Amino acid sequence: MAKTDYQNRLIYLLFFLSGISGLIYQTVWLRILIRNLGCTVYATSTILAAFMAGLALGSYLFGKYADRSNVCFVYMQF
Repeated sequence: MAKTDYQNRLIYLLFFLSGISGLIYQTVWLRILIRNLGCTVYATSTILAAFMAGLALGSYLFGKYADRSNVCFVYMQF
């Protein structure tokens, strides 16, 4: 029981670190693009489009891999 609790906390920590690193990268890229584009609307929409494209590409590629794989990926247990 204790090992499962430890694993769940580790997974939560990894998700948290992944999310916070994504927000840091987004902030850095926004500041860089504001200098080049000059307007925050264009910079923000460019970052949002790149983020959504990354999600779509990752979902597409991982979906193909998951469909071929026989391994059941379980990240969280409720």
